[in-house]
Amino acid sequence: MIEKGKCPICGKTNQCAITLGEEPSTCWCMTTKVPKDLVSNIPDEFRNISCVCRECVKNYNKKVCVVGSLNVDHVLDVKNFPKPGETIKASKLSTFFGGKGGNQATACSKLGLTTSMLGSVGSDGHGNSYIEHFTNMGVNTNLIHQSNISGQAFIQVDQEGENNIVTIGGANYDLSIQWIDDHLEEILEHDVFLFSLEIPQDLVLYLMEILEKHHKLIILDPAPFANFHVKMLDYTDYITPNNSEYEQIKSYLKPSHHVIVKRGEKGSKYIHNEISINIPPYPVKAIDTVGAGDTFNAAFCFALVFNYTIEDALMTSNIAGAMATTKPGAQTGMPSLQELLRIRYK
Repeated sequence: MIEKGKCPICGKTNQCAITLGEEPSTCWCMTTKVPKDLVSNIPDEFRNISCVCRECVKNYNKKVCVVGSLNVDHVLDVKNFPKPGETIKASKLSTFFGGKGGNQATACSKLGLTTSMLGSVGSDGHGNSYIEHFTNMGVNTNLIHQSNISGQAFIQVDQEGENNIVTIGGANYDLSIQWIDDHLEEILEHDVFLFSLEIPQDLVLYLMEILEKHHKLIILDPAPFANFHVKMLDYTDYITPNNSEYEQIKSYLKPSHHVIVKRGEKGSKYIHNEISINIPPYPVKAIDTVGAGDTFNAAFCFALVFNYTIEDALMTSNIAGAMATTKPGAQTGMPSLQELLRIRYK
């Protein structure tokens, strides 16, 4: 449970006069308007214990832009993955909104961050439905391009919750440098950028270089690794590979890089210079691991926005990623901020 006098968002000592039972007239919260949306995201049981701190109110105004893919996921539930040449039966077929970019944008918005999506969907029923979905989730869609057919993913999930994925890029690869140039003014209104690589490599490098010159915070999820370019490391503040991606990328890394390794059921690891910090996992019964890494990335983005320590950031990200595995579909199990804070402080 959150302690009296500490902010329920960041957990740091707040010293709010009201919650400490002191004279409130000089307390900062009497003269600062705390956004209603931020207050509504705080669990009810925390509200009479402490108020949100001044820094979190300030940081709440930061804008996040997710740059990546938008897919429609077709998920097959199977007992075991087929061997080469083998035909098996699936017990269920489900369709969900997905793509690494779409997953990360949805997760960021559910955590209360002001979020925009920069990506491309088809000018088809799938694309129109995805934009409507984002609107309902509170994600800004002004930067979404439409053309061609929507990207799609075909996913098998076994009885242990593990998955394999085959994707068709579709409209994701129609996102262009011209689109970036045409919307650059609005893009640069954002403070934090979360990239993944299911979109054109040249576009990622082009935009990263611009953002680095404007001193924007850049987080890179280097997946799929086949689309990674070592030059991206020159612009990235934090890189978040999973175990297999880390093995492929580590020869390019310098000690000065800030590396967050997503280790699944083993938790996560931070590597920087001579520092190496392991954070244990949050234990859950996994049903579907699709989107867990994307939720981890969104929670890490949230933690950076609110100036968490690296240990708290990884612990919070582990919890969020684990929670995402407890329901089928990439986005279904993603926690709200209320759900995340309840577990973080329980």
